[in-house]
Amino acid sequence: MKAIASPPTHGSLPPILLVLLGAVGLGVGSYFLFSLGGEKAVPPPPESPDPSLASGESLAPEEPAEVAPPEPTPPTRRYAGYPSLEDVTREGPREILAAVAVLLAEEKIDESLEILQAIGLGQPQAVTLRSFLEESPFKVLPVPPRLVGETRGFHRYALALSDPLGTETKKEILVDLHRNAEGKWRIGDISLPALSPERPALVLERADRPVDERQVDIDGALQVADRFVQAVVTQDFAAAKALVLKEKIRDARIAALCIFFEESGYQLDPERPLYNTVMREAVAWFLSDVESASGAKGRFGVILHRVEEDWKVAEINLDKLIELHAQQFGTGDAYYTPLVKKPEGGDVLALFFSFDEDELHPRALRQLEIVAELLRADPDKTIRISGHTDSRGTQAYNENLSARRAKEVRQTLLNYGVPEAQVLTEAFGYTQPLRPNENADGSDNPDGRKVNRRTEIYLDF
Repeated sequence: MKAIASPPTHGSLPPILLVLLGAVGLGVGSYFLFSLGGEKAVPPPPESPDPSLASGESLAPEEPAEVAPPEPTPPTRRYAGYPSLEDVTREGPREILAAVAVLLAEEKIDESLEILQAIGLGQPQAVTLRSFLEESPFKVLPVPPRLVGETRGFHRYALALSDPLGTETKKEILVDLHRNAEGKWRIGDISLPALSPERPALVLERADRPVDERQVDIDGALQVADRFVQAVVTQDFAAAKALVLKEKIRDARIAALCIFFEESGYQLDPERPLYNTVMREAVAWFLSDVESASGAKGRFGVILHRVEEDWKVAEINLDKLIELHAQQFGTGDAYYTPLVKKPEGGDVLALFFSFDEDELHPRALRQLEIVAELLRADPDKTIRISGHTDSRGTQAYNENLSARRAKEVRQTLLNYGVPEAQVLTEAFGYTQPLRPNENADGSDNPDGRKVNRRTEIYLDF
């Protein structure tokens, strides 16, 4: 009996439908499988071709963008603000040595020696100078070099040194420079201060130094003249006195020069502090220019003699300087000048008074301070003070007035700490005039009388 197939039941699916469902499931599974595994980058579709390419035209390359050039690197200013040795050596002597001073203050010995050797310092001198700079307790200060003076075609400058040892003598390195035939500045001698008794002062001479300069010893004369001028400018009476010939220059003249600089406000002209006018085997003449804060200018002369191996100041020509100072300060009833010439010869310090007065002018007080300093420094010294008047009044009255003037000066010195035994006084009334009290026709001479109302101080110790 043939079997009859059973019709499909309500819950069964036709085979074709099962196939379709299987395919859908496979697709869904693949989607999730690839989603979990991460997407892969799909390259973007190609851009639409440029219409110009279709016509066979090619695209021109784009112009590159302009790039700004790099900023130039500034030159290295190795030599105290100068980029090269040539830049330094083209300057004047003051600027060259100012650069050297700055470098030495910064302990840049190599660079400073390069500058000096570029203007002619020899290798042996450079070795000695390096040894001094490395071993010296005195260090170069970063201050402008001081012009010492000019003579025989060279300029001498001083580099200031520190003084950690507290020595009394100012320490400096002296450097000479001169122009060669091409107009360029070249190094000359270098004078180094003493480091110790075992290391005395030393002069590094330039190799081409003329023989006649060694014979004349112009360096020694200039050095003594500079030391003397610096002493009087700073009112160092003792230092100035040690440099003079005592038989040629009286103490009053030295003191007058010290007083002039102290009270006048004059200073050495930094451009012409000393310059040589005459130089012989045993005589040297120097002039020194001075100027005040107001621009007033003056000049005085210093003459040196060579005594055996040493130079000494033998004369100070300061009459015109004193006269200029007297014109500026000698107004009113009281005459003024710190120094007067005696009729019999010689100079003395002088203080002046108004008519019939014994009171000191404030300016005279500072003069007496300087005198007091000299006396206090040596208790064995004594001075004489003489009082004077003009001719107005009786002899007895003027003797009393002159005595009061001398005692006023003495008391001021005692107030400044001078012992009584060091100050002697005497009174002369009107018997020793410096100028006539009357004119030749017998009329009054007020200018002469102003000069006669004074006290004189004899300082020769």
